[in-house]
Amino acid sequence: MIRLETEERTLPKLAQDGAPLRTGASPLAGSAAQGVDGAPLRTGASSASEDGTSNRARPGARLGLPSVSVLIPARNAEADVGGALDGVLAQDYRGPVEVVVADGSDRPSLEAVLRERYPDVRVVANPGRVAASGLNAALEVATGDVVVRCDAHATLSPGHVRRAVEALQRTGAANVGGSMRAVGDTFFGRAVALALPSLLGSGGSRHKFGGAAGPVDTVYLGAFSRRALDQVGGFNVATPVNEDFELNWRLRERGWTVWFEPSLGVRYRTRRTWRALARQYLGYGWSKRRTMRRHPSSLGLRQVAAVLPAAGLAASAVLALAGAPAAAWALVPASYAGLLLASALAAGARRRDPAAILVPVVLATMHLAWAAGLFVPSAFFLPKQVRRSLAARGGGPRP
Repeated sequence: MIRLETEERTLPKLAQDGAPLRTGASPLAGSAAQGVDGAPLRTGASSASEDGTSNRARPGARLGLPSVSVLIPARNAEADVGGALDGVLAQDYRGPVEVVVADGSDRPSLEAVLRERYPDVRVVANPGRVAASGLNAALEVATGDVVVRCDAHATLSPGHVRRAVEALQRTGAANVGGSMRAVGDTFFGRAVALALPSLLGSGGSRHKFGGAAGPVDTVYLGAFSRRALDQVGGFNVATPVNEDFELNWRLRERGWTVWFEPSLGVRYRTRRTWRALARQYLGYGWSKRRTMRRHPSSLGLRQVAAVLPAAGLAASAVLALAGAPAAAWALVPASYAGLLLASALAAGARRRDPAAILVPVVLATMHLAWAAGLFVPSAFFLPKQVRRSLAARGGGPRP
């Protein structure tokens, strides 16, 4: 179990025996759920005033609003972190808020950007390089009753923190999250943004495809009850990719609820190149295999469906090499190509973006790279520093 902090945390109306609360018994139930007046959060809002006075004793705390820690793991993200921090610092939440960036960079550029533009944002080192180790490092110093995750390539929508806290209070969930609103800043990146919300790109996952509010298996990023995070031991560094799904699975195993809240939205900047996308999905597949070893029942219909194109194409290739008639081996490739083209046409009609011409390439890359990552024997595609970090940990401690 990773111990995340030493002080005892007490939230209003929590179970006294330490058992996780179910939906409807909010770990934030004792906090006021009233709206706010829209005053923007000032740059550098932190967990303590300059004289060392805790935010819990400051005006926001007197409103009865839970304190919030926004955690941002970042690695060599000097080009993107400004958008993430600007979005956080423009939030209208009136309770106490602190921002902690976990820097896992292997060059000084990110540190320089933070020092120059955001001198009051707290920065902690992330020698483990991966998001999970960075989030745990940030949790060690975070003081909030609510933990909001924001990645360096994401931007929280206006009012996100306020609505997330209200949703936690209303539902009693351990984690609430909303829609991933993908955007691209290159031609290829725009094609990825078109592909992600499609059925073939999302597998029907609500945070990508959309849907009604309710319990789900996972959400994008999320806002967490700190009590729930402490109870399950934080993030698992043995899952350096797709660590959010693994954490949400452990929360649900302990009886907590993960809640999709469609009013929440996060702007997500897609990968800019084909190579970056392929590497991302190789990592997703590789990490899913590690998650299944720990949680065998986590394999769902979406994951099985993602393997089918690769399996069908491989079987077609074997039949073709064996001299089978074209009618036997061409059916699967032709059907798959038809689905990809139909998805591209639908995306083009919906967004009227010429980047839709690359949607078939994007979807095929997602499917085939994910399937390949599921079966590769090693994480050769992970950054060198990440591989070294995993090797040093022997795969990482069990939470």
